[in-house]
Amino acid sequence: FYYKMSIVIRIISPAGRSRIEINPTQTVADLKAEIAKRLGIDQKSVALFTDQAYAKPVKGRDSDSVSKAGLKNGDLLHISNQQAQMTQLPQPKKFTPVPDQKKDEGEEEKKEEVLKDSFGKSLKKPEEKDNTVAKDSFGREIKQQDKVVDKAKQVKMIHGKEEKKAPGEDEDDGKFVKHQSFENYLVEMKKRCKDKHLPHQ
Repeated sequence: FYYKMSIVIRIISPAGRSRIEINPTQTVADLKAEIAKRLGIDQKSVALFTDQAYAKPVKGRDSDSVSKAGLKNGDLLHISNQQAQMTQLPQPKKFTPVPDQKKDEGEEEKKEEVLKDSFGKSLKKPEEKDNTVAKDSFGREIKQQDKVVDKAKQVKMIHGKEEKKAPGEDEDDGKFVKHQSFENYLVEMKKRCKDKHLPHQ
């Protein structure tokens, strides 16, 4: 029966928050006694206010009932005593920020330099070339070689009597390899070997 008739008054003090369950027929002195017990302070020093700025005190004498003082279920009261310390409730948890793991000690972030022209307009920073080595799917480095044309392997094409020269080379340069059709090759070899071999050879 007492529980059904009771109301809950919320308390905010410099020490933290609390909730006090009290019967509205009980006096304001009983409410202050419960608050003093919770906060661990002298009952005479408990001052009740309805606002955070401590400008609106609770109207009602200590002998008045809680309901006569105008307090209702769920009301929020502010305690102005600076020495208030919660005794029955756990201390509020202190927030400790997690250190940023990305920044190492002594290492400062490099600010991006903004290039500006004579008129104060920002210019685009020249892109840095990627000097990373190319790798295949197995992680091996791929060596890039410049294409070098070997003069000894240059080819001279012969079509009948016309000869095409490679650019920048003379006719008498012996480094060229003659390339011709197989039929022309056989005809030329027969001319060279004519009357030099016996019939059975």
